[in-house]
Amino acid sequence: MTRERSILSLALLLLARPAGADQAGRTHAESDLHARPAVRVTVGHRDADIVGTDHRALQAAVDYVGSLGGGEVEIGPGEYLMRDSLHLRCRVTVRGTGGTTVLKKAREHRSPLAADGDFGEAAITVRDPEGFAIGGGVYVASKTQRHFHGVCATILNANGTFFTLSRHLNADVLMADGGFAATIFPVVSGYEVEDARVEGLVVDGNRAENPTTVDGCRTAGIYLYRGDACVIRDCVVRDASGDGISFQQSNDVAVEGCVAERCAGFGLHPGSGSQRPTVRNCRAVANGEDGFFFCWRVRGGVAEGNRLEHNGGYGMSIGHKDSGNLVRGNTIVGNRRGGVYWRAETEPMAAHRITFEGNTVCDNEGVGLFVDGATNGTVIRDNVVEDTGSGRQATGIRIGKDAGDVILEGNTIKAASEVIDERPSRAGAPARSATAPAAGSSRLHRPSHADVPYGTVSQRQRLDLWQARSPEPTPLVLLIHGGGWRRGDKSDFGFEEIRPFLDAGISVATLNYRFIDQCMDQGVKPPVRGCLMDAARALQTLRARAAEWNIDPARIGASGESAGGCTSLWLALHDDLADPGSVDPIARQSTRLACAAGKGAQTSLDPRELREWIPNAEYGGHAFGFTAPGRDRPGEFELLAANREHLLPLIREHSPIHHVSSDDPPVFLDYPKQNTSPVPGTPQTDPTHTAIYGLELADRLRGQGVEAVVTWPGHGDPAYASTTAFLIEKLAGQAPSQP
Repeated sequence: MTRERSILSLALLLLARPAGADQAGRTHAESDLHARPAVRVTVGHRDADIVGTDHRALQAAVDYVGSLGGGEVEIGPGEYLMRDSLHLRCRVTVRGTGGTTVLKKAREHRSPLAADGDFGEAAITVRDPEGFAIGGGVYVASKTQRHFHGVCATILNANGTFFTLSRHLNADVLMADGGFAATIFPVVSGYEVEDARVEGLVVDGNRAENPTTVDGCRTAGIYLYRGDACVIRDCVVRDASGDGISFQQSNDVAVEGCVAERCAGFGLHPGSGSQRPTVRNCRAVANGEDGFFFCWRVRGGVAEGNRLEHNGGYGMSIGHKDSGNLVRGNTIVGNRRGGVYWRAETEPMAAHRITFEGNTVCDNEGVGLFVDGATNGTVIRDNVVEDTGSGRQATGIRIGKDAGDVILEGNTIKAASEVIDERPSRAGAPARSATAPAAGSSRLHRPSHADVPYGTVSQRQRLDLWQARSPEPTPLVLLIHGGGWRRGDKSDFGFEEIRPFLDAGISVATLNYRFIDQCMDQGVKPPVRGCLMDAARALQTLRARAAEWNIDPARIGASGESAGGCTSLWLALHDDLADPGSVDPIARQSTRLACAAGKGAQTSLDPRELREWIPNAEYGGHAFGFTAPGRDRPGEFELLAANREHLLPLIREHSPIHHVSSDDPPVFLDYPKQNTSPVPGTPQTDPTHTAIYGLELADRLRGQGVEAVVTWPGHGDPAYASTTAFLIEKLAGQAPSQP
C-alpha cells in the first residue's frame, strides 16, 4: 500500500469513528476499560499499519487513535521529515524505538510580510511564498511582537501570497516592525491536551537549515501549551533552533530521562504558570542559553538527578514567582555564565522557599551559586560547590544585597572566595542568614574609584577602577561591555568576573561609552566611531593617571563580549592613536595594548566580506547609521551592503581585521554559542557571534606571526582554559590563582 493510500485509509477510519469512544477521558467512565482504550497503530517506512516517511503519516495515526479516546502510536526506525508539528492528542502515547526513530525538522523558509497581520486575523500575506505550503507549519512574529505574542500555526489554504492559518494572530504583526513568517514550529507539540505521552524519540531540529531562533514561549523541539499531566520520557532533542524541551502553562508534567543538546535556547524550560512539574534524570548539554530555566510562576516543582553541563548561560536559573521548588541531587558543571542563579526580582516577584540540596556544582564560570533578588526561605545544604583546579569558579556562594533568609548547612565549598555575603546587617537585629559565612570569605569589593569621567560630551563617558593591592605598579585589564553598541552598562560585569584578576595582582577598569543613537544625534560619522573612540579615550585616561593609580602602562589588556570584544580587538590591532603634538596630555597617551580577548566578538563590518564568510550575516548596518524606527537588523545590513562602495574606507577603518600587522599583540577569541562546525561559506545558527569571525582573523594574524587562539565548545585550547586565564597569563605571567 502506498503512503498516500495509507493516509487516505486512516482518514476514512476517522469518519467512521465508532460509538462508545466518548467514554474515554470521562471523569466517571462506565469502567476502567472504557476510560483507557487500548488502540494500537504502527507507523513505519515499511511493514506497518501506516507506511510513510513524513509528518502526515505520523499525524494520521495520532489523530485516528485520539479519535477513539486514546491508545498508542508506535513509530518504527528511520528518519521522518517534519514539515509541520506532530500534534499530540489527549490520552495518546507516541512511542519511538529509542535512538533509531528520528523526527527531523525540514529546511526553513522565511519571508517578510507583504501586508500587516492584524490581531485576531487567521491569515497572512507574504512577500515570497516559496516554501510555504498547505499543511505546513509556520511561525508569524515581528521585532517586538514575539515571545507569547508570536504564533505557530498550520497553513490551511493559499491564494498566491495569501495564506489562511489554523490559529489567529495574538497581536498586530506590522510590516513596519519587521513582521515576518517562517516555516518554524515545534517538531512535537501539544496544545490544550491531557495525559499525552512522548517516549523514545530523537528530535533533530536541523539548526544548520533553520537559522531563525525562536524562544520557548511558542516553540521548542518538544513543546506543550496547556498540556496537563503529560509525560516526556527517554527522548533526545538536539540542534533545535529554540529550546530543547519547553512547556508553558502546563500542570503536573513529568520529563524523565531526556537529553537536550546543542539547542539554540534553553535546554529544559518548565515555563510560565506551570505547576508541580517534575524533571528527573535528564541532561542539558552545550545549549546556547541556560541548561535548566525555571520560567515565571513555576511552583511546587522537583528538579532531581539532572546533569547540566557546558551550556552557554547558567546551569540553572530560578526567578519570577518560582517558589516552593526542590532542586536535589543534580550535577551542574562547566556552564558559561555560572552554576545556579536566583534572578534579581523584588520581594513580591522573587523565588521564595527554594530548597537546594545534595547537588554538585563545579567549575562553572565565575560563581557556583548566586542568590540574587529579595528572596526568602532559601535553604542550601549538603552540596558540593567547588573549583577542581580550573580557576573558573572563583566564588562558591554569593548572596546578593537584597536577599532575605538563607540557610547554609553542611556544604563542602572549595573556591578562592567560599561565601560572599553582600547583605548589610539590620541595626539591632542579627544578619539575615541562619548560618554565618565561612571563615576567609569576602564581601563585594566596590570600585576603588567609581564613575571617573574621561570625556566631556556625554554622561556615559565614565569608568570604574578596582586597584589590585601591590607595592609595585600592577597590570590592568580593561573590560568593555557588549550590547551591539546600543545597550549595556559597566555594571554588567559582576565581581565574580573581576575577582580573579585582583587575586592575580591585576587591576580592573570597566567603562561606559556613548551608544550608536547618541553618536548619531551628535553627528558622529560613522556612529560606531564614537563608541570606539570613547574606549580609546578611556584607555588614554588610565595611562595618563597610571602613576596615581599604580598601573604599569606597558601591561594593559582589554576584553569584552560581542561588541565589547570587537572594540577590544579594534584597540589592539589599530595603529597607535596617540597624538604626540597635542596640547591635551591625555591625547598624547598611547592606545596600544599588550593583549586582547573577546567572547563572541565580531572582527569585520564589511558586508561583502561577511556574506562570503557567513551567507546569513546580518550585523553591522546600525554601526554606520542605517538604523531607523521599525527597521530590523537585516534591513540595516542590506542598506549597508547597498552603500558599501562609497563607505568602504570607513568600513575598513572600523573593522579590526583590516588593521592586522606584525606588531600586533596576542589575541584570544572564545565563541561560547558556537554549537555547530564553523565552516566559512555556510549559514550559521548565530551569524552575529559565530567562530568564523575569529577563525578569519586568526588566519591573518598567524600569517603575520602573531599569536591567535580561537575556541568554541568542544574545541578548547590546552594552554588557556578561558579568556580570564589568557589575560592573566599574558599580563601577570601566571595561571589564575587556585583555591
